[in-house]
Amino acid sequence: MLFSVAAGTPLPKVLLRTLERPYSTQNIDALPEADAVLVLGGSVGNGQYEPAGLGLSDASDRIMTGVELVRRGKARHLVMGGGANIVNGVVQAEVDVIEPWLQRWNLVSGPILRLPICTNTRDEAVAFSNLTKERGWKRVMLVTSAWHMRRSEAVFRSAGVAVIPVACDFRTYPVERGCSISEWPIVPQPGALQGFHVYCHEIIGWWYYRIRGWIKTEDACCKETHEAN
Repeated sequence: MLFSVAAGTPLPKVLLRTLERPYSTQNIDALPEADAVLVLGGSVGNGQYEPAGLGLSDASDRIMTGVELVRRGKARHLVMGGGANIVNGVVQAEVDVIEPWLQRWNLVSGPILRLPICTNTRDEAVAFSNLTKERGWKRVMLVTSAWHMRRSEAVFRSAGVAVIPVACDFRTYPVERGCSISEWPIVPQPGALQGFHVYCHEIIGWWYYRIRGWIKTEDACCKETHEAN
């Protein structure tokens, strides 16, 4: 019964929408210019057998959004997060796969900066915080999936980086009016189960980060952002 509820009802979509809702009204054209845009890892997987040399993941909208922001002149520098994959037993940074593809297609004219390989979002926040201090950046954009943005935004601000969130990879927006019969299938659907997994991962991750002290109270995060601006 629990499995059917998690994979055969609209519940996963409803839960995931609560994470995406705060970012569903963003307007890219209205964003101010920034010193840099950081794209968190997770855009590509192991693509050693792919003709293009990279295997795009479900979160590949992240890299496309980062490139779009740079091409629109919203950010001066593109920074790739510290995601990595294991290829033939060797750890390979995502940027080593993405950068050659971007250059072949002339999608980014300037240099692509990178973070060191990181194991989680908190590691990316600490590494990027150091980079912003080194470069003297004051205004930066953070690109990640809408369902992952709440936790990402909080951990970056807790690490001392006042970010402009730019969400992408929406799973539940736009919202379709009414309820179709496909949302109540007889056989549980893998897509719904994946949505339930993503929601649980983010909620558990949020509290784990809070317990570890990687996320301060939301009031403290907002205060730091206000002072930085």
